[in-house]
Amino acid sequence: MPAPRGFESPPEVQQQHLKDICESNKPLVDRKVLIVDDDVRNIYALSSVLEDYGMNIVAADTAGGMQSRCCKSNPILTPF
Repeated sequence: MPAPRGFESPPEVQQQHLKDICESNKPLVDRKVLIVDDDVRNIYALSSVLEDYGMNIVAADTAGGMQSRCCKSNPILTPF
């Protein structure tokens, strides 16, 4: 696809790097994500999808639960 008028296409190498990033889940693997929601169905749905990308999930259904979960799994974090 040609670039729109007035825009230059990036070099092939950069295009390939961008394509690799977009088609890969590598940026998400082993990343930790915190999900806080009062509806367990939302937590389950998000967890299911994100685990498929290799992410580590920490979930809580209340702000208080979130504070205790974060502090237990990450001792450097302190509740506010």
